[in-house]
Amino acid sequence: MYKTKPCHDCEMPEQPAPVHVLALNASLKHRPDVSNTAELSELVIENMKHHNTPVTSEIIRLADKHIPVGLGIKEHPDDDWPEIAEKIRAADILLFATPIWWGNRSSLMQRVIERMDSFDEQYIAGGRSVLYNKVAGVVITGSEDGALAAMGTIMMVLTWLVCKSRRRAKAYYRLRGWIL
Repeated sequence: MYKTKPCHDCEMPEQPAPVHVLALNASLKHRPDVSNTAELSELVIENMKHHNTPVTSEIIRLADKHIPVGLGIKEHPDDDWPEIAEKIRAADILLFATPIWWGNRSSLMQRVIERMDSFDEQYIAGGRSVLYNKVAGVVITGSEDGALAAMGTIMMVLTWLVCKSRRRAKAYYRLRGWIL
């Protein structure tokens, strides 16, 4: 995904504009505990920086946010979802990062997917998905105990919400090392 902006400091007519990557880290660990899911997300973002487009990024550790159950944008007075939803809207690339727990994505990733239903309601009301043309990727940590199934179900949700995905828009960790 490339966006361009005029370059006034050189003879070239355009240079790549920065793309913003937002990673939603659904690790069940709170800060300051080390999270394999955060480490793999950071590695994926770092690898994006080796292309010819400037990259800015943010990783949100969902375990440190208050995201109550529900399907709307704001479900509780101290709900952090509206702020997260706004960051999702502003991002160019979304990374959905989750560990595998008992063969499934984490409960926090499931909560995010459920809360993204509010985007579907906006799509019905406005005729265009909030996530239209955003590039999405999936980061999974675990030891092959459901990584591919979790990856598949997350990608299905993202496709339903009209995100784009690249052929290699996924990464997972297994006991023997990183798979990118």
